Amino acid sequence: LTDHYLEIRDSWDNKGKVFKEQMKTFGYKAKEAMFVDNMQGHVEDVAKLGAIPLVYGKDIKEVAQIVNYMTNA
Repeated sequence: LTDHYLEIRDSWDNKGKVFKEQMKTFGYKAKEAMFVDNMQGHVEDVAKLGAIPLVYGKDIKEVAQIVNYMTNA
């Protein structure tokens, strides 16, 4: 899964960053999620561990909400 995100980042000529996150949603247990952000306030690709997609705008409301929980992979 990490390689998939690194490939996306590389397609941006290293302008993107890959992040891993321990995400808690509505009191459920933490799930590892990965984000690629093109550093212009746009999250390009979001997935939970196991490649289950998170729905941008539903599971994730805004980029700022994600940034609060990010740690650099």
